[in-house]
Amino acid sequence: MKYEVIRAFADMADRSEEFPNGRFYRVGDVYPARGKVSKARLSELLTMDNTAGVIFIKQIEGDDNNGTERDTSSFES
Repeated sequence: MKYEVIRAFADMADRSEEFPNGRFYRVGDVYPARGKVSKARLSELLTMDNTAGVIFIKQIEGDDNNGTERDTSSFES
């Protein structure tokens, strides 16, 4: 499943030599930029259950479940 960034953030869970302070996502970017993410991480970004207390991503309309096992139909955008 792919998601659209609705609030810019640095993904501290996606650090690398290229992004030592976390991969930066801008509004309109597709999340995740690569690979899969955990259900827990998606929940943090799809809800206000994170240290910032804001929602960072929303599910892209019409996208099917091709990247995770997460069912987000119950989350509000």
